[in-house]
Amino acid sequence: MTTRHNLAYWRGEAGDLTGAVAELDRLLEIECRVLGADDPRTLTTRYTRTRWRAYAEGAASVVTEFEDLLADWMRVRGADDSGTLTVRHELARCRGEAGDPAGAVIEFQRLVTDQTRVHGNEHPHTLTAHHELADWRGEAGDVTGAAAEFERLVADNVRLQGPDHPATLSARSGLLRHRARIGGLPEVARELEQLLADKTRVLGPDHPETLITRGSLATVRGGCGDVARAVAETEQLLRDRTRVLGPNHPDARASRKHLAYWRARASGVTVTWRRRLSG
Repeated sequence: MTTRHNLAYWRGEAGDLTGAVAELDRLLEIECRVLGADDPRTLTTRYTRTRWRAYAEGAASVVTEFEDLLADWMRVRGADDSGTLTVRHELARCRGEAGDPAGAVIEFQRLVTDQTRVHGNEHPHTLTAHHELADWRGEAGDVTGAAAEFERLVADNVRLQGPDHPATLSARSGLLRHRARIGGLPEVARELEQLLADKTRVLGPDHPETLITRGSLATVRGGCGDVARAVAETEQLLRDRTRVLGPNHPDARASRKHLAYWRARASGVTVTWRRRLSG
């Protein structure tokens, strides 16, 4: 059953979200019968299934499902269990993605408080919750405050985990994402180039996070007025994402959308869609 769970998880990572959910549905039925509905492994399968459904069907479709899972996890394992805190994290993120960034801020503020109490303020889970809090603060309108929080988060991650740790690289992405919204795009482009070089060196050229930074850089180049380069870089990014992740992966679909946007801009078509920079 563990192997089947892992296989379904990696199907989702490879972009086969529908297949992943279908396999987890079958596994969940077996686990409920063999292990019971309250077994931690059954709860974990419910979590993974709901997470992939969020990517496949949209975050709004799974908020209630995560709420039900959270209630069951708290009943079985307690409020301070690491799994309970993980489900709270994903529920807060889904609330934000479903269109309630202010609600996500409130939930992540509470989660940071509880993660700090349970794990300490320097634990990776606490730092990850801080990252999400800063991100959703920006999405809720406080872009300057979010950038300031990310500056502190970058410093903390460098001190605790080193400059090449994936969490440090991710915090740098968040910082640049919000700086781009404030202004100074040429400087942001230069810093994204350095971040891309660092991610390529540490994670490799085909890592999803490296590909995400390439997309962010293409977007900033377009924002600086170099629309032709934005088109060319997004075309190449789409080819690489399709090769690495598959044509139906959410990131590949996003690249197709971004490419259509920049091609329309290159043709002089007025468009109002604004891409949210990703880290």
